[in-house]
Amino acid sequence: MIALILSNWRGIVMAVLVAYGAFWQWRANVWEGRYETEKTSFQTFRAEVAAVADAAKKQAEEKKRTQDQRTKEVDSDYKTTRRRVADYYGGLRLPAVQGGGSVVPATPDYPPRPDGATEERGPGGEVTVQACALDAAQVLAFQDWVRKQGIPVD
Repeated sequence: MIALILSNWRGIVMAVLVAYGAFWQWRANVWEGRYETEKTSFQTFRAEVAAVADAAKKQAEEKKRTQDQRTKEVDSDYKTTRRRVADYYGGLRLPAVQGGGSVVPATPDYPPRPDGATEERGPGGEVTVQACALDAAQVLAFQDWVRKQGIPVD
């Protein structure tokens, strides 16, 4: 047997080299197939992610557009209510700010009471009612905006 191997050693080496090359070619084909499969799978995954991202982007744009429209509606209603209150009470007669001052009236100098406190005084009549009506309209507009935006309020 050893004599047979020694006499045909070139053929045996050639056969081993051919088998070795065939093995690596087979292995490369297997890996190439796996690579193509993974590549196709990854491309499919990327396409799915892009589709989900596009859908989310469209949904976000639609939601923003809807919220902007609702905000404009509430703002328009609030401005209409302010005009109606102003018309009903003959326009706003709140004190104007002059020279960077405050709209809060100064405390008048009344004679002190026996306990040292002054009598509480504030604007009366239509000015107070009009200011309260404007505050109520603002609160109602905010509540309407919150409801329209779908914000959960407990």
